[in-house]
Amino acid sequence: MNDLFADLNLPEPTVRTRHRVALMIDGDNLSHIHAGALILKAAKYGALTVKRVYGNMAQLPGWNAAPGFKTVHAGTGKNASDLLLAVEAISLILTDQADLLILATSDGDFSHLAQHLTERGHPVIGIGEAKAPANFRKSCTRFLDLQFLQPATSPPTLAKPTAADLIVAQSKAIIGRGPDGIQIGLLAAQMHSAHKVQISQTPQRNWRNFLATHPDHFTLDPKGPDARVRLKP
Repeated sequence: MNDLFADLNLPEPTVRTRHRVALMIDGDNLSHIHAGALILKAAKYGALTVKRVYGNMAQLPGWNAAPGFKTVHAGTGKNASDLLLAVEAISLILTDQADLLILATSDGDFSHLAQHLTERGHPVIGIGEAKAPANFRKSCTRFLDLQFLQPATSPPTLAKPTAADLIVAQSKAIIGRGPDGIQIGLLAAQMHSAHKVQISQTPQRNWRNFLATHPDHFTLDPKGPDARVRLKP
């Protein structure tokens, strides 16, 4: 049997007999940012005949805007959404409208619902966050951690070096050639000769001002034609 269904007490599906899957989400407990991951994972188990989100929808605009879900407004009463989800989940399974319940929540109170169904031979897959308590995890036939369902994030994009960053790097290479730095006038001449840098075209307008805006990299003698520029230790 396919590993996907190995512990679910369900026959392995064929092309013509796909399992009917009910995805029921505790919207008060899980953020809508997980909507995509939940749909993709649930769809691997069969035909998603039910995709419902329960909660006080007046306070859950993200779930209201999530495509493909039926939002079920449970009102504002204490545990109203939990009770409504549990009633409808039992109804769907026991009236043979779904073969598999996928219960998306990190709330341990749903342990009773999961245990009630699994004791009667109906598989329940729990999907939740790392905070989901052990009693809920163990009450499900299988528990999946949302952390491992999210797509891998792309590595951060490195910022492109600015023109000033390039001048700093080029200057440091020239200044570092000598044990005691270089005279500021020679730095200007060598930067123009080697890299065509015209410091007058920068916002600082001259080398003394430019170097002073990068104190983490350079030290500069007091004013004078023989002032030397050195790399910051």
